Amino acid sequence: AVKYYVKSLLSTIIILSLLGVIFYWKSSFLEYDYKRLIRANKPFMLNSIQASYDVRKNQSTTCHNVLSLMRNARWVKRMTVTAREEIQQSNTELQIRKKRGLPLILHRTDRRCGGKPYFLHAPNLDLEIPALCDVTSTAPCCNHKTKWCGAGPNNCNCHRCTDYREEISAELYNWVPFDGCIFANFTTERACSLTSSRVSRLILIGDSLVRHLFNALMILFTNDKERGSLKRVQDPKVKNCRGVMQFVDGGKTACHNKTLTSIPVADETSFCQGKYNFDFALKEYHSMNEAPNILATVRRNINRERTVIAVGVGLHMDLNAETIQTQIMDPLLNIKKSNGATWPYIIWLSVHALGSVKDTNYDVPSENDRVARFNLSMEKYLSAYGIPVFDTFSLTNGVRSIDGTHFGMGLNMVKAQLFLNFIQESL
Repeated sequence: AVKYYVKSLLSTIIILSLLGVIFYWKSSFLEYDYKRLIRANKPFMLNSIQASYDVRKNQSTTCHNVLSLMRNARWVKRMTVTAREEIQQSNTELQIRKKRGLPLILHRTDRRCGGKPYFLHAPNLDLEIPALCDVTSTAPCCNHKTKWCGAGPNNCNCHRCTDYREEISAELYNWVPFDGCIFANFTTERACSLTSSRVSRLILIGDSLVRHLFNALMILFTNDKERGSLKRVQDPKVKNCRGVMQFVDGGKTACHNKTLTSIPVADETSFCQGKYNFDFALKEYHSMNEAPNILATVRRNINRERTVIAVGVGLHMDLNAETIQTQIMDPLLNIKKSNGATWPYIIWLSVHALGSVKDTNYDVPSENDRVARFNLSMEKYLSAYGIPVFDTFSLTNGVRSIDGTHFGMGLNMVKAQLFLNFIQESL
């Protein structure tokens, strides 16, 4: 009887231990996912004094595991930024808003904030703009429950509060990993040399967010911040899209219709100074109706050695991860599998965070909550197939946006540099 009791006790202990391990394993993953989701909505920004020690401590170290480090980093204000540069950046953002059709002043005089019924008047814009709070006033924060600007914990630190003083301009900051390593900063010559040696064809597929990454890479490959991504056409309106306007979609300037989708044949020497050995193209597909076009692009490049295809969709597909997985990614992976193909190499481009002038950011759940959940769902799916995820949510969260969806040249040039860091490490 004692033997039987001891055996039963041991069996019970073993079973309970196994259940404990399984529960811990599952809860750890759930906690990881939850923390990632929550952390994704909290921007990491430090001024240059706070971060100067961390930045210096590991400056000689090259960054490894780029995809992990690029989302475990924070914005650090450049120590060399002058008051004049800050004023110039503010004026640039003001001019962009003017050309795009946004209100020049983004706050109300009565200190009300948020979306309906306090939208700002923007007759030349096809979007509704929520009222922000004046960061130079004594009420820089919005409580989205009461819809009042104010200060203190009840306006700046509550669950549904926004402190607009924390929003930054990427042009004045550096994106620095928490471990203190330094991402490679590619010159045009080095970017062209790297891509030529690792890639025979680079194709970006997706929406306007992907187009802006393409524009930034084109600017880097041409070493031309003024018109590097613009079409080489005799159109007087193109001059309105020079410089920072290359990243402004919509409005009277309609610059999104004036940018390149491939290497300019009429001006080939402007691209990598004519010294390159790869193709570079953009396929701008937004909707689920264009899924066949995405798959056709993959088919055309099956078994083409050193071909890289980066895909990024979601915003125009209602952030429906399941539909994208079953109607785009499953067929795409089956095309490769049925052909026994290693190439093309597929990269997934995540949806980035949306900005403060996006009215749906103040809904419950907010648009950024939805984006974070979409990105997480896609990453879980893609990780099973070994597809790398170029995740820019943390990079874009808390950065000042042009129109709530798109970002300026500074942010997009950082994305281009990080993309090349990944290419250098992975191919």
